Amino acid sequence: MADSLARYVGSVALGALLGVVLGVTVGLSRLVSRLVSPFVNFLYAIVEAAWIPLFVVWWGYGIKVIVVLLVYIVFFPMFYNTMVGVRTVPQVYVDAVRALGARRWQVIAEVIVPAALPNLITGFRIGAGFAFRGLIFAEMLAAKTGVGFLIYEGVSNQYTARTIVGMICMGLMWLLIDHVYLKPFEQATIERWGAVVTAETRG
Repeated sequence: MADSLARYVGSVALGALLGVVLGVTVGLSRLVSRLVSPFVNFLYAIVEAAWIPLFVVWWGYGIKVIVVLLVYIVFFPMFYNTMVGVRTVPQVYVDAVRALGARRWQVIAEVIVPAALPNLITGFRIGAGFAFRGLIFAEMLAAKTGVGFLIYEGVSNQYTARTIVGMICMGLMWLLIDHVYLKPFEQATIERWGAVVTAETRG
């Protein structure tokens, strides 16, 4: 579980960061967004499992295959949702802040990103969920440790108990990720920026 969590958290964080940075950059240009969208949709439609044999051929079995796969899985929903979120920010918000003398980086950090935050959270949730399933599948094929490898080894050797233990570990690990990793992230972002209405706000 420790090996699986380390691979998952690091890869998801890297994929999300790349997706947000490039999504904001591309989303700021309407022309670039239109040119890039078909290419992004094409790659996003390719099931991640189809890449694993190619990655294994290129880099062999090991952690590199798993990390690249998870970054790939997380990147595209983060990139696409961020780009769409940036494009749907009302122009009147941007114009109002510019009229007050805000610089370009201030407009991005204080207006565009907070306004696009619901889309970012959606992309992050989708990417994190798909990446978890991708992690287990990749560990079955390209790892010698981890929960996915434990399940694969149990099935290969017809160890029913070991397989069930691996499935239980998989469920417990997702609960841990959800409560320790995902929910605190949402609370630190969407509630902070007012994307949701809390009980204190209603009061």
